[in-house]
Amino acid sequence: MIYSSGMHEISDPRPGRLGRIASASLLAALFALGGGWAAGCSKNIPTHDGYRTADAEGWNKPEVLELDSDREAEIDSELSYPKRRRARWFAVDLSRPGELEVMLSYAALSAIQADEEPEEDEDDPFDLAFEVYDASYRMLTRADNREDDVGERRKRRTLYELPAGRYLIHVYLQRRLDEVEYTLRVQHRLGEFVASASDFPKTVAFYPDLPAVPKTDDAPRPEPPRCRGRRCRGKPNRPSNRPKPRNNTPAPSGDGQVVAVPDGGMRARIIGIRAAGGGTRITINRGSAHGVAKGWRGQVVTAKSKSIANGSFTLDSVKAQESYATVRASSDTVSNAARAIIQP
Repeated sequence: MIYSSGMHEISDPRPGRLGRIASASLLAALFALGGGWAAGCSKNIPTHDGYRTADAEGWNKPEVLELDSDREAEIDSELSYPKRRRARWFAVDLSRPGELEVMLSYAALSAIQADEEPEEDEDDPFDLAFEVYDASYRMLTRADNREDDVGERRKRRTLYELPAGRYLIHVYLQRRLDEVEYTLRVQHRLGEFVASASDFPKTVAFYPDLPAVPKTDDAPRPEPPRCRGRRCRGKPNRPSNRPKPRNNTPAPSGDGQVVAVPDGGMRARIIGIRAAGGGTRITINRGSAHGVAKGWRGQVVTAKSKSIANGSFTLDSVKAQESYATVRASSDTVSNAARAIIQP
């Protein structure tokens, strides 16, 4: 919120003692009120984060802006950090590729109530910020107090060559006393989004049939190194009959079977791991954008495509770029494997 204050001289045009008494009384009253107002302001600086709840996730339930026949949408709203309305999320769905222009105009509530533009701190001007994300929550552009148009009451950002899909707009305050009324306007201009042309894999030659590799190494054992030096004179180079030490390294957990990628299946990486009741909750870097659907089955494997014990799972939640499932294997075992093979 932007505050403006000023000192005004108080004078009584009537001469005499009565006028001086009234002027002095009025000054004392105004001083008391001014001191109370200043003390109240210093005590009313909010210490909360500006949201109604600690786990507020406005991006999961954004307000959808419906485009009209001119492919435009506009909405008027307000924000107040002290009233725990620090930010709002909006969504716009583009049915076809093209450009998206986002325009934000605003005015501080203190300026509206005073019917004039209050004085601002040049080092920390009032500024309403916004950001634009794609459906994968990747930031595409922003306008905040780090940009060149900080403090300007009208901001504009244009995104070019966007594919069809949903885009999120995050409007938010940046200071604890800020309150604002604003107008958000979006416009979608149709265009051509041409993906990069590629004839892959047509230009890649097929591999020839490779010989089968036996499970055990049938290569002949190498000859022992020749004995050299004074101690080896007259001694034949015989192989040592000393028994080899036992390998006491425990075998890795799991059945260790090599899992092949079936028809229609795919490899994936495990990008998120957290302990869950009776197992481990995993996040896989494949989602509906890759053709994955809820109910697909999978197996946690190592870098050499070997399965681990209790590593089978069924996808119970699928998003555009990620999928989720629960396995009975421990989080350490899953973290060491860090890969999976999934199939319909």
